[in-house]
Amino acid sequence: MLLDRRARERTEVHCAAKLLLSPDTSPRNCIVRNVTAVGACVMLEYTSEQLPRTFELSFDNFVTIWRCDVVWQASGQAGVAWVSDTIRAI
Repeated sequence: MLLDRRARERTEVHCAAKLLLSPDTSPRNCIVRNVTAVGACVMLEYTSEQLPRTFELSFDNFVTIWRCDVVWQASGQAGVAWVSDTIRAI
């Protein structure tokens, strides 16, 4: 059995979400696998897709927006950190 050494407990969500990589691009689909108080693990639609260092994520079609920093990215997944004070309603 593998020992999970991560510092924060994750909540499994497997929830559809959308990424906005820049203001001049269309939103992209993704699946958020799990979340913590400080970030999330995101499964990308395309395994070769490269994320910018910072982007926006929404679980509700951009009614609420979370600004994210990429912490790691590999094989169609990315770990992101929530940027402080970034939840905003439009």
